[in-house]
Amino acid sequence: MTIDSYLDSSNERYTNTTEEFPEEITPQPTEADYERTWFERFFVRRRGTRKIVEVGEGSYGRFNTSRFFIRFSLKWRISGPRNDVFNDAGFQIRSGVEDTNLRTLDRISKENQGIKEKLSDPLQFWDERNG
Repeated sequence: MTIDSYLDSSNERYTNTTEEFPEEITPQPTEADYERTWFERFFVRRRGTRKIVEVGEGSYGRFNTSRFFIRFSLKWRISGPRNDVFNDAGFQIRSGVEDTNLRTLDRISKENQGIKEKLSDPLQFWDERNG
Protein backbone atom coordinates (compact mmCIF):
# COMPACT_ATOMS: atom_id res chain seq x y z
CA MET A 1 0.00 0.00 0.00
CA THR A 2 1.40 3.39 -0.97
CA ILE A 3 1.27 6.35 1.38
CA ASP A 4 -1.24 8.09 -0.91
CA SER A 5 -3.64 5.16 -0.85
CA TYR A 6 -3.28 4.93 2.93
CA LEU A 7 -4.11 8.62 3.35
CA ASP A 8 -7.07 8.30 0.99
CA SER A 9 -8.44 5.36 2.96
CA SER A 10 -7.92 7.26 6.22
CA ASN A 11 -9.98 10.20 4.96
CA GLU A 12 -12.65 7.83 3.71
CA ARG A 13 -13.13 6.44 7.22
CA TYR A 14 -14.02 9.89 8.48
CA THR A 15 -16.07 11.14 5.56
CA ASN A 16 -18.29 8.06 5.20
CA THR A 17 -19.68 8.26 8.72
CA THR A 18 -23.40 8.26 9.37
CA GLU A 19 -22.94 10.83 12.12
CA GLU A 20 -24.72 13.92 10.80
CA PHE A 21 -23.51 17.48 10.73
CA PRO A 22 -25.31 19.65 13.24
CA GLU A 23 -27.60 22.39 12.04
CA GLU A 24 -25.68 25.51 11.07
CA ILE A 25 -26.50 28.70 12.94
CA THR A 26 -25.76 32.38 12.50
CA PRO A 27 -24.86 33.73 15.94
CA GLN A 28 -26.36 36.96 17.23
CA PRO A 29 -24.09 38.93 19.56
CA THR A 30 -25.78 40.51 22.56
CA GLU A 31 -25.37 44.04 23.91
CA ALA A 32 -23.22 42.53 26.68
CA ASP A 33 -20.97 41.01 23.99
CA TYR A 34 -20.58 44.41 22.35
CA GLU A 35 -19.71 45.99 25.69
CA ARG A 36 -17.12 43.25 26.30
CA THR A 37 -15.91 43.84 22.67
CA TRP A 38 -15.96 40.15 21.64
CA PHE A 39 -17.97 36.92 21.75
CA GLU A 40 -17.13 33.27 21.41
CA ARG A 41 -18.00 31.41 18.21
CA PHE A 42 -18.26 27.60 17.99
CA PHE A 43 -17.46 25.36 15.02
CA VAL A 44 -17.46 21.70 14.03
CA ARG A 45 -15.36 20.26 11.19
CA ARG A 46 -15.61 16.74 9.81
CA ARG A 47 -12.21 15.02 9.99
CA GLY A 48 -10.42 14.74 6.67
CA THR A 49 -12.40 17.58 5.11
CA ARG A 50 -12.48 21.36 5.04
CA LYS A 51 -16.24 21.48 5.66
CA ILE A 52 -16.87 23.65 8.71
CA VAL A 53 -20.24 24.38 10.31
CA GLU A 54 -20.90 27.09 12.87
CA VAL A 55 -22.97 25.75 15.75
CA GLY A 56 -24.47 26.92 19.00
CA GLU A 57 -22.76 26.28 22.31
CA GLY A 58 -25.14 23.39 23.10
CA SER A 59 -24.43 21.55 19.84
CA TYR A 60 -20.72 22.22 20.32
CA GLY A 61 -20.68 20.22 23.56
CA ARG A 62 -22.33 17.26 21.84
CA PHE A 63 -19.23 16.75 19.68
CA ASN A 64 -16.79 16.55 22.60
CA THR A 65 -16.21 12.81 22.17
CA SER A 66 -16.89 12.40 18.45
CA ARG A 67 -14.39 10.31 16.47
CA PHE A 68 -15.59 11.87 13.22
CA PHE A 69 -15.64 15.57 14.00
CA ILE A 70 -13.21 18.13 15.35
CA ARG A 71 -14.61 21.02 17.29
CA PHE A 72 -13.02 24.38 17.95
CA SER A 73 -14.00 27.83 19.09
CA LEU A 74 -12.59 31.31 18.78
CA LYS A 75 -13.01 34.76 20.24
CA TRP A 76 -14.42 37.12 17.60
CA ARG A 77 -13.84 40.83 18.09
CA ILE A 78 -16.93 42.97 17.40
CA SER A 79 -16.35 46.37 19.07
CA GLY A 80 -13.60 48.93 18.94
CA PRO A 81 -11.67 50.69 16.22
CA ARG A 82 -11.63 49.10 12.78
CA ASN A 83 -7.81 48.78 12.73
CA ASP A 84 -5.04 48.69 15.31
CA VAL A 85 -4.19 52.08 16.79
CA PHE A 86 -0.57 53.11 17.34
CA ASN A 87 0.94 55.97 19.32
CA ASP A 88 3.48 58.44 17.91
CA ALA A 89 6.34 56.11 18.87
CA GLY A 90 4.82 53.30 16.79
CA PHE A 91 3.62 51.15 19.69
CA GLN A 92 0.21 49.56 19.45
CA ILE A 93 -2.08 51.09 22.05
CA ARG A 94 -5.40 49.58 20.95
CA SER A 95 -6.35 46.46 19.02
CA GLY A 96 -8.56 46.90 16.01
CA VAL A 97 -11.48 44.63 15.13
CA GLU A 98 -10.38 43.77 11.59
CA ASP A 99 -6.69 43.28 12.47
CA THR A 100 -7.48 41.18 15.55
CA ASN A 101 -9.90 38.91 13.69
CA LEU A 102 -7.42 38.43 10.83
CA ARG A 103 -4.72 37.45 13.35
CA THR A 104 -7.12 35.00 14.98
CA LEU A 105 -7.97 33.42 11.61
CA ASP A 106 -4.27 33.15 10.71
CA ARG A 107 -3.53 31.46 14.03
CA ILE A 108 -6.25 28.82 13.84
CA SER A 109 -6.26 28.19 10.07
CA LYS A 110 -3.22 25.91 10.25
CA GLU A 111 -5.24 23.31 12.16
CA ASN A 112 -8.64 24.19 10.72
CA GLN A 113 -8.28 24.70 7.00
CA GLY A 114 -11.37 26.27 5.53
CA ILE A 115 -12.05 28.69 8.40
CA LYS A 116 -10.77 31.68 6.42
CA GLU A 117 -13.28 30.91 3.68
CA LYS A 118 -16.01 30.37 6.26
CA LEU A 119 -15.32 33.68 8.00
CA SER A 120 -14.32 35.74 4.98
CA ASP A 121 -15.50 39.04 6.48
CA PRO A 122 -13.31 39.99 9.46
CA LEU A 123 -15.72 42.84 10.20
CA GLN A 124 -18.78 40.59 10.54
CA PHE A 125 -20.90 41.91 13.42
CA TRP A 126 -18.63 44.96 13.90
CA ASP A 127 -20.36 47.86 15.58
CA GLU A 128 -18.55 50.86 14.15
CA ARG A 129 -20.19 53.21 16.66
CA ASN A 130 -17.71 51.93 19.28
CA GLY A 131 -14.66 52.60 17.09
